[in-house]
Amino acid sequence: MAKIDEVKEQIGLNKFIMGLISIMIFSITGFVVSHYVTINSSFMIIVSISLVILIYIFMLVFSKTIEKIKELKEL
Repeated sequence: MAKIDEVKEQIGLNKFIMGLISIMIFSITGFVVSHYVTINSSFMIIVSISLVILIYIFMLVFSKTIEKIKELKEL
């Protein structure tokens, strides 16, 4: 496979991963909003930490995708 095709595949995979992470973030947020009254504080702390971690992972994947796009421009 040519280098340009390999970079395009990596960009596509990163976009797929970012989509999955976005779905997880919106699902967890929707669950918390709809069950806000019945959720105890320890579960809310765990959910908040997991959301922060997911957002951080999303930003890492996003920055890697931007690097790959810049690499694709150079090819």
